[in-house]
Amino acid sequence: MITAALEGNESVLSQDLQNALVAQSLIPVCLKALARDKDDRYESVEELKSEVVSFLNGFAT
Repeated sequence: MITAALEGNESVLSQDLQNALVAQSLIPVCLKALARDKDDRYESVEELKSEVVSFLNGFAT
């Protein structure tokens, strides 16, 4: 999974996350957090935290 993230291989990374039993609604959050291009990632830890808290509270991200 880490290799796929470092190589920017989103399709392999997405499949790895699905195989790891990550909730479907959390996969986009993981992909954004692990994006190769800095401009595609969360701008801050607070923004990522907000997405995770929303997920934990039952809201689709």
